[in-house]
Amino acid sequence: MVGNQVRLSDVFPLPEEAEKLRVFIGGWSVEGSLSLEGRQYQIHRMAKASPVAAGWGVLVIDKFEIQGLGDYEEADILAFERGANVLHYFSVTNTAAAYDHKGRWTSDSKIDLRFEGYQHGKPYAEDLSFGLLGSDRLCIHESNTLDGHAITVMDVTMTRQS
Repeated sequence: MVGNQVRLSDVFPLPEEAEKLRVFIGGWSVEGSLSLEGRQYQIHRMAKASPVAAGWGVLVIDKFEIQGLGDYEEADILAFERGANVLHYFSVTNTAAAYDHKGRWTSDSKIDLRFEGYQHGKPYAEDLSFGLLGSDRLCIHESNTLDGHAITVMDVTMTRQS
């Protein structure tokens, strides 16, 4: 508070769950694999994560080529919703995805998130796990099911770029 003036940051101080999201901020090199409909693809890309909304969230922008499949583009916002005590991972991609994954910090170094919806009129789910491997590395595991059948699995390791 400045004098008698109340500031938004006084009324809405960042909770620990939002503060911990700062670990994602920066430039990252990404290496890993994607299994799609029984075929394996290697992933090599760069990602950039920036703080948004005074630290309540992190914006992640990705653009890369998947060999044989073409360009892939994605924009994500990872944010904490204090009222529900839940993390949101909003994803928009050039593969017709516009999903709100919801989850929590399940430990000091792991976030688990899930999206449930429909794709082609069938039940669809995405499960995401972010595991922190120190301050400069993290792993991401994603598994997707359509009508109860696994269709995509992705495992990547991200390394912070200096």
